Amino acid sequence: AEGGIRNKLVTGVQTCALPISSGSKGPGGRGRFAMEKPRMGGPTRVGASRATMKAQGMTRLTWAMALGVVLAALVSAPAQWLSWAVSHLTHGQVQMRDARGSVWRGDAQWVLTSGEGGREALALPSRLAWQIQWVGFLSWQWRFQTDCCLTQPWRFTLIPSIDGLDLSLQGGASQWPLRWLGGLGAPWNTVGLDGFLGTKEIDLKVSWRPWHAQGLQIVGKADLEMAEVTSDLSTIKPLGDYKVLLVANENVSISLQTLRGHLNLQGQGTWNTKGLRFEGLAEAAKGYEAALMNVLGVLGQRRGERTVLKWG
Repeated sequence: AEGGIRNKLVTGVQTCALPISSGSKGPGGRGRFAMEKPRMGGPTRVGASRATMKAQGMTRLTWAMALGVVLAALVSAPAQWLSWAVSHLTHGQVQMRDARGSVWRGDAQWVLTSGEGGREALALPSRLAWQIQWVGFLSWQWRFQTDCCLTQPWRFTLIPSIDGLDLSLQGGASQWPLRWLGGLGAPWNTVGLDGFLGTKEIDLKVSWRPWHAQGLQIVGKADLEMAEVTSDLSTIKPLGDYKVLLVANENVSISLQTLRGHLNLQGQGTWNTKGLRFEGLAEAAKGYEAALMNVLGVLGQRRGERTVLKWG
């Protein structure tokens, strides 16, 4: 343009018509002041991001609502759930009938039966009341009380761990009717025991480690006493008073001895994961052989005037 202005042959109109320099061109061939076309797709990415965030929010809300429903169901779980669990675990031999309240606090009739569909069934004289509460990190305690048999509540404490669980049973003095065992069916209903099974103190701890060699371990002891024992098979009442001592250290050792009475019982045994093994002797006191013949015949194999007790 400057060259055109200096040239006297170029008119003013021609000077104005001269092209203006567009400046240097970039790699794309466009001038320095050229406008770029707007990029397409920007608004689409923003919309997709908002849709994703909304979907994630709905997912979190759904999970929160589901968790709330589960927690509400657990808090208000009816006592019938606990009743079903106990019956299922014991194959119907221990039942909690007419359960009222919730899993966490309630009461029911405690019934022993001969199994699902069995005819035999006997309940404790009073209802069983319980309360389950959290006592520590992943630890739960079940306290139960029945007026007929316990002076104070017994406590089951469950403590899960990474490799298994620990269970402890602690309780004071108690007195349970022996007639209640007849609900389990034979041989208890045949012998027809009556009297009381009492405890002074129970302190047992069970450790279950399924991936360890020993698996199940029981530690502690229970001192039991059977008082004023009678049988439907004998007119001699009472037969006697007896002491049963359970001492647990890996295996549970069982000892039976007669404190007083006309039917003498004694023996030793063990209980472990393989079952119960017990051996002993039963003998009538002098002068009571004939009156106790039926009882001795049911308890085991007769060997002269004695009966061999062998279970397991």
